[in-house]
Amino acid sequence: MKTISPQTKRFVLPILFFISVPLFLLSQEQKEVPKTKKTSIFELFLSDDYTELNMTFDFKKLDELKKTDEYMPASLELDVPHNAVRNWDIEIKARGRYRRRICDFPPIKLKFDKNDLAEGGYKKDNDMKLVTHCIDDYSGKENVLREFLTYKLYEIYSDRYFRTQLLKVNYFDSESKKKMKGIGILIEDNETVERRLNGKVCDECYSIAHDSFYVDNLHITALFQYMIGNADWSMAMVRNVEMMKGEEQDKYFMVPYDFDFSGLVNASYAVPNTNYNQTSIRDRIYLAPCENINELKPYVEYFKSKKDEVLEYIKNFKELSAFSRRDITGYINSFYDSLEDESFYSGLLKN
Repeated sequence: MKTISPQTKRFVLPILFFISVPLFLLSQEQKEVPKTKKTSIFELFLSDDYTELNMTFDFKKLDELKKTDEYMPASLELDVPHNAVRNWDIEIKARGRYRRRICDFPPIKLKFDKNDLAEGGYKKDNDMKLVTHCIDDYSGKENVLREFLTYKLYEIYSDRYFRTQLLKVNYFDSESKKKMKGIGILIEDNETVERRLNGKVCDECYSIAHDSFYVDNLHITALFQYMIGNADWSMAMVRNVEMMKGEEQDKYFMVPYDFDFSGLVNASYAVPNTNYNQTSIRDRIYLAPCENINELKPYVEYFKSKKDEVLEYIKNFKELSAFSRRDITGYINSFYDSLEDESFYSGLLKN
């Protein structure tokens, strides 16, 4: 066996030491870095401003599938911070009950492949709602912004809400290569909401007894819907609310969505709800039981306490036109006037 001379040892051993130390430190560093906690894909779209994305699909096929519940292929491209571009092959379908029938461009549901999400380090919560511009004109854009504002106003009153993100979307027709721009609202998926709110979506929870609800959620939701002039929702029929059962207690709560038929949004295509003798979309109808007005009064006072914050938010929502902000401010003020002079109580429905 060949031996190493003392001179060689003096030369080689220090080199080996300096090589091994960094490798050792590196291995220790890797061991000490905690694994990244998986998040919902919705988190990737969140921004303080508009999030811009590209979607490519067959425009004609989507129009043909308005009357069905079928998905069709699409691709999605999103620019994220640090100049990274994320691409997904997804599926989409038309959603909504009324808008999918009358809109030039229907609302869409996005469905990601669960395996793709897992490989990307995301949870397998794979479908989200996209509110699109119903009409491709100025009023269509204003309607989307007014509805987005409504979602944000609800956050001021309640901590049980869907998170939303305002989007700028470039739509590309995969067949004709036509391009169309629009704005939209991306709505948080149900599974993420379940984890965030410690609840479980209940799909068949119709006609739940009123005393089975968290009382604050029931009154705050109903008062908010009244404030925005929305008669297009129902507790009993679970219409335009996601019904959830709390995990901590044996109680239910509602998370509302789809506010386009409200007086606050005042969409041109919205029609009054004749079931409640609504003659104008801006007529306010209280759609929750109120057997005891005294039970409701603390929540009326709670809403009063939020007035300045709400009006300030509307004032600063500069994405909307000045005309729309003035109109919405006047509409909200008329609600607060009815609380102050107590005319609100005379209009309560006994369901």
